[in-house]
Amino acid sequence: MSGQSSLLTRWPIVLMIPIIMVISGCAAKTKMIGDSEAGLVLKYQMPENQNLKYYMSSKSSQDLEAAGKSIKIDTDETRHFSVRAAGKIKDGFKVGLTIDSMKLKLGTPRGEISPDMSGVVGKSFIFTFSDLGKETDFPEGESIQYELYSGKKQSVITGFHALFPDLPQRPIRIGDTWITADTVVEKSGDFGIEMVFISENKLDRVMKIDGKKCVVINGVVTGSVNGKGQEEGVDLVTTATITGTDTWYFAYNEGIFVRMESNGIAVGKIVGSGAQSMSIPMKRNYSIETRLVGKP
Repeated sequence: MSGQSSLLTRWPIVLMIPIIMVISGCAAKTKMIGDSEAGLVLKYQMPENQNLKYYMSSKSSQDLEAAGKSIKIDTDETRHFSVRAAGKIKDGFKVGLTIDSMKLKLGTPRGEISPDMSGVVGKSFIFTFSDLGKETDFPEGESIQYELYSGKKQSVITGFHALFPDLPQRPIRIGDTWITADTVVEKSGDFGIEMVFISENKLDRVMKIDGKKCVVINGVVTGSVNGKGQEEGVDLVTTATITGTDTWYFAYNEGIFVRMESNGIAVGKIVGSGAQSMSIPMKRNYSIETRLVGKP
């Protein structure tokens, strides 16, 4: 395998794994004000001693074209994690997140890769989020990492930067829409990336899901990816656009994020200069599910 092909089968994985995990975002007991016809005021709450357990599954398939050759990289990742109350702040909450289990399998032209996750399982960190779902105050990404392959570290924390869907700032009725935006910046070694996501959300209906009465929200997602870095003497610039859809469920009588299903596609290119010059088109299809699996 040529040096260029070797580089291409590894570097895009490091770039795109945090992207697909962030998209899906991208808990409690609360009092609902109003109703689905007069208008709902939706807010998160996090009562003392609350501990919510979630499961996240992410699958993706990435295709690249380089030097007349097709390169395919598949990812299959699962996470179990717990979110517990850690204190109340103004207009929001402090919470602790614990990674209960995590598995990642990568299918590449060089064979299957399954990184050792034992160093991150059981690790916890604290962050805050507002009663409308905006997350802030995360620790540095380097504080919880695993080795994706020899010498290349990958942060786990970045994948939780847009965990909770953002709620509207006004009372809403069935058929109403609102727009939310998230920006995630990650630094990994010599590579930095900025991801911007915009979602137009619509309150579709009310239904029971997993035994809870929920509002059902459909979202149309667009986004952009811009990254710069260096790998093996090659200066790399990556650009991509993202389009997708979300359907998520919020238990409005309890104030709990119950489930989200996301699907979409990222299309872009990797441009290299320096030791090697190249322009490689890339496309990634993804599907992500996050769901509540336990509420003691």
